Amino acid sequence: MSELSLKEMTLGERMVLAARLAVARHWFNSVTAAGEQRLDESNESIGGADRMRITEDPAE
Repeated sequence: MSELSLKEMTLGERMVLAARLAVARHWFNSVTAAGEQRLDESNESIGGADRMRITEDPAE
């Protein structure tokens, strides 16, 4: 797509641009949400392992 200002774009060009931006925003949101979920899950598993080690009493 050539560099045009919004005033120079036709209605069809603006609609295509809006659709491309919507797809990019959806992709970005889904990628970042999945990354945050994986990070949360890994933090929970690490935290759980640390808690187990701390609460274990070697004298028993």
